[in-house]
Amino acid sequence: MNISFNRNKFYAAVFKKVEGLIKYHDVRAVLFILLDEIKKDLISGKNIEIKNFGNLYLRPRIPRKHWSIIHKKVIVSPGKKLLFFNLATNVKKFLLARLDVDKTFPRGHDDKDS
Repeated sequence: MNISFNRNKFYAAVFKKVEGLIKYHDVRAVLFILLDEIKKDLISGKNIEIKNFGNLYLRPRIPRKHWSIIHKKVIVSPGKKLLFFNLATNVKKFLLARLDVDKTFPRGHDDKDS
């Protein structure tokens, strides 16, 4: 199952949700501006909080050492920033209350002895 989601799929999903009440290029323009502003805020170090849903933030990773086959020596790669999302507590409780473990993990992946 492919769960990748790009901007064009996002634009199409929102356009479908508004049932054509707004023209596609208008939906696309507004969402482009919104996503661009979110990106700018995250890069500048701000956390994005969506009330009653969760938080988006970038967390830096530590620099890593690895062997360079080009330079034939160990070099240090700079740490990159990863995007993280934390669900709000009320949403997390709602989802966990309705989670069916047998359907989610049909073969018992939680068993350590397997």
